[in-house]
Amino acid sequence: MLDYSHYPEQDFYCDGASEDALLELVKTIPPREYPQEIYKAASWEVLYHLSDLRENIVGWLPVDKSMKVLEIGSGCGAITGSLAQKAGSVTCVDLSKKRSLINAYRHQDCDNVTIHVGNFSDIEPDLPTDYDFVCLIGVFEYGQSYIGGKTPFHDFYRIIKKHVKSDGHIVIAIENKLGLKYWAGKTTSARFFQAWRITLRAVRLVPFPGAVWKKS
Repeated sequence: MLDYSHYPEQDFYCDGASEDALLELVKTIPPREYPQEIYKAASWEVLYHLSDLRENIVGWLPVDKSMKVLEIGSGCGAITGSLAQKAGSVTCVDLSKKRSLINAYRHQDCDNVTIHVGNFSDIEPDLPTDYDFVCLIGVFEYGQSYIGGKTPFHDFYRIIKKHVKSDGHIVIAIENKLGLKYWAGKTTSARFFQAWRITLRAVRLVPFPGAVWKKS
């Protein structure tokens, strides 16, 4: 389930103690008890990462067991389980070892999930080119951080497009001020939302007939 072949032996993105607590929780608590834990914790981190409400963002997708799905930036697995229930196979990519461990423990009963840990740019050359769906949920807007160059969003999109079947789909959902974690108390800087607006402008410049646009 977990593939560390591209892991750089260091987590460059981590929320610290909150992720440690999440990891211990998913190790010991079955998913059916997550709602009680969310209520007891009364924190945005637990709500944001473990609430099954987030699965609604992909619940509408016409995915079936004949299909392959690539989830870029799978994090703690908020939507991985929903995709695994619908698809024949789900390939996850995430930079964080700790978040990937949380995802793996949450979905240890799913035999159709593989989680690659490491930078997408390192893992991408080894990925298949016949995915039916590629999902980027709250990820695309960070493309500038790890793609680089003068046109990181365009370049990121073009790279992703290589891994989609001719009749496949790219699903992009971008964080915004009305997102669940902000209602739950998470704060962020004005700089983030400036980057969000830049991302939307970049996306509009690269239309693709197979894309499915849905803003979270």
